[in-house]
Amino acid sequence: MASSGGHAYDRVKQSRSAWERVLLMIPGYRGYRGRDLIRDTDQLVRDAVALELRKALGALKDAYKSLVNGGNDVLASEVDSAVRILDRLQQAIAHASRGYSGRWDGAKILDAQLDRAIEFDDSLLDGARRIGSDIGAFRAETSAKLLETVRSDLEALDRTFIARKQVMIGIEELGKSEGRP
Repeated sequence: MASSGGHAYDRVKQSRSAWERVLLMIPGYRGYRGRDLIRDTDQLVRDAVALELRKALGALKDAYKSLVNGGNDVLASEVDSAVRILDRLQQAIAHASRGYSGRWDGAKILDAQLDRAIEFDDSLLDGARRIGSDIGAFRAETSAKLLETVRSDLEALDRTFIARKQVMIGIEELGKSEGRP
């Protein structure tokens, strides 16, 4: 996966205060704080993905308006469909369940699953940026082929998001199977 998520993790990690760094030396606290850091990173990455998609959505809506005003109703209809898909995806990502909730401190496998969720979030960010770039190309040269690229990347992003949701469901199920609330 790309390194966008890693950069977010590093940014959160570097923002620790001196007091937090001292607390990390206390046995048991490090694991708890590490998971908290992963949760914060997860939120930062998803916020960035949602922002990228919101910008892309605005650009796609502008393209739609231009097509309607130009009388290209056939392509405008296709763009409208892509707008609805992008809007749904942006909302789903913006309101997705947050990573580690702090309820399952004892779960050994939890960290690996959370790392997978962050990797998916990293892929989501890359995909969102690619969609923004695709939409920019589509606006510069309106064509059905470029719109198909946008739609294809939207579908890929949706599949990645669904896979991320499965990881998050696995984390929740793990907590339930271990008798945690």
